[in-house]
Amino acid sequence: MAATAAVAGTLLTLVTLVTSVAAGAWTNDAVLDADGMVRIKWRVHDGNFTCQLEVDTLGWVAFGLSPNGAMKNSDMVVAGVDHSSGLPYLTDMNSRDGYRLTVDKRQDYHLVSAWEDDTTTTVVFTRRLISSCRPGDISDEDRDITADTQHVLYAYHSRDPAVVSEPPQHEHRGRRSLHLTDPAEPTPPSDDDAHQLTTWSVRQSAVRLPAEDTVYWCDVIRAPQLTTKHHAIKYRAVITPGNERVVHHMLLYQCSDRDFSDLGTPGAVPNGGFRCYSANMPPAARGCRGIIAGWGIGGEDFTFPEDVGYPIGPDHGAEFYILEIHYDLAGRSGVVDSSGLEFTLTSTPRPMDSSMMTLGHDISQLLVVPPRLPTLVVTGHCSDECLDLALPPEGVTVFAALPHTHLLGHQVRLRHFRRGVELPPIVRDDNYDFNYQQLRHVTPRKLLPGDQLTAECVYRSSQRANVTLGGQSTWDEMCIVFIQYYPAIKLAQCVSTPLPRDLLSSLGVWQTSTSRYKQLVVQQPLAWRGVLFEEYLNQLDWTPDRVDNLQRVARDGVHLPECYQFGRHVLSTTRNTTQYPAGAKKLGWLRRASACEDDKAASSATYASCLLTVAALCWSALLG
Repeated sequence: MAATAAVAGTLLTLVTLVTSVAAGAWTNDAVLDADGMVRIKWRVHDGNFTCQLEVDTLGWVAFGLSPNGAMKNSDMVVAGVDHSSGLPYLTDMNSRDGYRLTVDKRQDYHLVSAWEDDTTTTVVFTRRLISSCRPGDISDEDRDITADTQHVLYAYHSRDPAVVSEPPQHEHRGRRSLHLTDPAEPTPPSDDDAHQLTTWSVRQSAVRLPAEDTVYWCDVIRAPQLTTKHHAIKYRAVITPGNERVVHHMLLYQCSDRDFSDLGTPGAVPNGGFRCYSANMPPAARGCRGIIAGWGIGGEDFTFPEDVGYPIGPDHGAEFYILEIHYDLAGRSGVVDSSGLEFTLTSTPRPMDSSMMTLGHDISQLLVVPPRLPTLVVTGHCSDECLDLALPPEGVTVFAALPHTHLLGHQVRLRHFRRGVELPPIVRDDNYDFNYQQLRHVTPRKLLPGDQLTAECVYRSSQRANVTLGGQSTWDEMCIVFIQYYPAIKLAQCVSTPLPRDLLSSLGVWQTSTSRYKQLVVQQPLAWRGVLFEEYLNQLDWTPDRVDNLQRVARDGVHLPECYQFGRHVLSTTRNTTQYPAGAKKLGWLRRASACEDDKAASSATYASCLLTVAALCWSALLG
C-alpha cells in the first residue's frame, strides 16, 4: 500500500508538472460547431501547440487538420476517457482516403490530461507546430501548424472504442477554419467597464434586395450624437437570421475631409439606401472612400488593442458614414435584410487613435485571370513615394490585417520593403479560405516613410472555363489587403494597376474605351472593334507563351500608383510609376518553406514527452 501511495503521489506530481509545462494560460478559444457542443482553447508556446478539446459527449472525441476541410489527407488525433476503466487514451491517426483512420507510425500528439463529468469529455494534448523538421519525418501522416488558415476538423461518438486504434465511425463531425498561430486576442471589455460603454448600431433598414446574383447595397449612416470624444474598441457583425450565407462582406466608409453636409438634406438619400456605384448613388456619397471597419464572411468579432480605439464624437471621425454590404444572392428573390455592424464605444478615450488603409491591386478589369490555370500571381504596390508623402516621420504601427480575394484566391501575402531590403511579410496565408475572411491581429509592425508594401495574390482557375476579370461580383476577382494601424493619418488607399498599354498589348489589344457600364471595350485591333474586352479574352487561345507574357506584366511589370486620402484627395507623386524594388526576389508559392524550431523548443517538447512517458510508467505500476 505504501508503495502504491508513493507511486500515486509521484504520478500526481508528474501530471501536475506536465500540465503546467504544456498547458499554461489559454490565449485563444473558439466554438467549432453551430450548436456549441464542441469547444477548444489553445496556446502556442516554445514551438508547441497545446489544446483543450471539450465535447458534450461521453465517448471518443477527435481533433484534426485538413488541407481543404475534407477528411482525405487529414491529420487526426482521437482521444477520450474509457468509461469502464476510467483511464484516458489518445492516438495520433490519419486518413489518406477520407474514409478510414490509420494509426500513425510515429505518435506526434501527446496526452497531457483527460477527464469526464456527467455530460462532457475534456482532453488536453500537445504537439510541435512543425513536425516536418523531425528526424525520420513521415510527411504523409502529419500536417504542420503554420500562420496559414487551418481547416480544423472535429468528430465525436457517444461510445468509447473497444480498441483504441479502431474507433467506430463518427456520429457527428464538422469543420471550421481558424488562425491557430495568430497573437492572442486583446481582452474584450469587462462588465466592470459597463458604465463607460455604449453601443452604436450601423445596419441596413429592412431593405428588400433585387433578385440578382451579386448586389452591393449602400446606406448613409449618421454618427451617434455624442457630447465628448469616444473610442470604438470592438465591433461585431450582426446578420439577419437566415441571411448568413448571402452576406458576403461589409465595409464602413468615413465621409471626411470635405463638405458632406448635403447627405443630411431631406430627400438627398433614398429611403432604404441605394445600389452602390450606380447612377442613383448620391453625388456627395461618392467621396466617402476611406474605410474604417471591415468584416468578411466567416469573420468573428474584432477587439482593438488595449491602448487603441477608433475615434468618434465632436471633432473626431465624421458626421456621416456609408455602410456597404456585398450580397451573394445567386438569384434569390424576396430577401429582406437588416444586417450591419455593432460597435462598442467607450467614453474614456485610449492613448492612440486608429484607422484603416486599403492596399493592393485597384479594382479594375486590368486584373485578368485566364481559365484552367493551376497558378497565376497578381501584384499590387503601395509605392515608397506614396508612403513617403503620407506617413509622419515617426511612422505608423500596423496591428491587424484582412486579406481579401474572391473565389479563385488561393494564397495572399503582404510583403514589406525598406530601402530595398525585404522585411518579413506583415501577413501571409498560403491556405486562404474565401469563406473565412477574418481581420487578423498581427505582430505589431512599424511602417516608416519611404517603405513599400506589395500585395501578392495567387489565383487557381483550374475549374473555370472562361476568363475572370477584376470587379465587384463574387465571380470577379480582387487582390486587396486592409490594414488597421495607429496613430490615424489621412491616407485611405494606396494601390496600383499594371500600365494599361503593357497589359493590353500582352493580350494583343492596342486600344480600348469604357462603356457606360464601366466595362472595357476593344477598339483596336479593328477586327474586334466594339467587342467587350471580356468577350475578346474568352475567344483567345491561351497558349503557354500568352500566359507567360501576361504573368510577366501582372506580377513583375511597371504599375500606375494610386495614392489618396479620405475624401478622395489625391496625393500627387512625381514618379507616377511603381514596381518591385531593385533586387526583390521572386518568392516561391504553393509550398511554405519549413521553419524548424530552435533548440529550446525542441528541448521543451522532449521534456514534456519524457514526463508523459514516466507518467505512463507510473500508471502501469499502479495497475500492476
